[in-house]
This record gives sequence, C-alpha cells and structure tokens, in this order.
Amino acid sequence: MTENGRERIERILVQEWSELLPEATVEPSSNIFALGAHSLMIGRIASRCRARHGIDLEFAAFFELPVIRDLARSAAERAAAS
Repeated sequence: MTENGRERIERILVQEWSELLPEATVEPSSNIFALGAHSLMIGRIASRCRARHGIDLEFAAFFELPVIRDLARSAAERAAAS
C-alpha cells in the first residue's frame, strides 16, 4: 500500500519536529506549540521541508494549523490543487 500525500507530509513533519525537539514525543496529533515550538523553529522546519523534501509550507499556516495532522492535510490539498 502506498502512502498518500497527506500521510507522506505528516510523516515528514513528525520526523523533522522530532529532530528539532528530541526530548518531545511527536505524533501526528501533536500541537507544535504544546511541544515547545516557536517562530524560529517554524522557520527552520519550513526551510528543511522545502530543501529536503520539496514541500512548500507557508509560515502562517503553522500558526493557523498548529496540529501536525491538520497542517499536513492542508499542505497536501494545496499540492494536489496546483
């Protein structure tokens, strides 16, 4: 079974946040701010996702959709529409 766009982005976001916040337990249902994220970290994650995975995440989207699963769903929908 292959991974769909949302699942792929969700997996990548969990991986990237886990690397940046090694003390936290990061899951798709995690709220990044509850994990300790801040705007500088968001900038790093957005940059990493673009450079490493070709995923373009808008900075503001992290604040509008702080739960990883919700952000992944939105990013996948935007990617599918373009």
